[in-house]
Amino acid sequence: MTLGVIPAVIEALQEATRDWPLTDRAGTLIFDEMSLKENLQYDSKHDIVMGFFDSGTQTTPAVANSAPLILVAGISKTWIKPVAYTVSRTKAAADTLHDLFITLIKQLQGIQFFVKAFICDQGGSNITVGNKLAVTFEEPFFVLEGRKIYFLYDTPHLLKCKRNILRSTSQAPCWATNC
Repeated sequence: MTLGVIPAVIEALQEATRDWPLTDRAGTLIFDEMSLKENLQYDSKHDIVMGFFDSGTQTTPAVANSAPLILVAGISKTWIKPVAYTVSRTKAAADTLHDLFITLIKQLQGIQFFVKAFICDQGGSNITVGNKLAVTFEEPFFVLEGRKIYFLYDTPHLLKCKRNILRSTSQAPCWATNC
């Protein structure tokens, strides 16, 4: 499977959505990273050693231990597909992620699939990507090729962050209006 945007998935998505109305061709991109066990493996079919850092456009001799993954999910229809991934050492660099997101969104728009939101956790690289896209509290979206795409942090991570803040303060939370 190709690192970066996965062409076979884009082609399959184009074929599957060919007869869908435009309202069903709207979706979200969901991004997260997972940890990998450091391992190198020889692929005899392609004569390559797999397991090194590879962003899809750049390779280094560092052994990968993280896999950033981007999924696309329908809004009006219930489905989800992986559309891009890389392997990296530690966390993915914000520049690499930014370029991958922009490339992917343009490719999806090219097959008449419209990304309405980008959802991720509050990792440092993700916050940097949001800043690079000029996302602010007042304008939680960026515009790409004339279309607004909302930049959202996923709810479970937001709740966990809020819980941790409440636990770390010495005062008990007060929910009344006269606190």
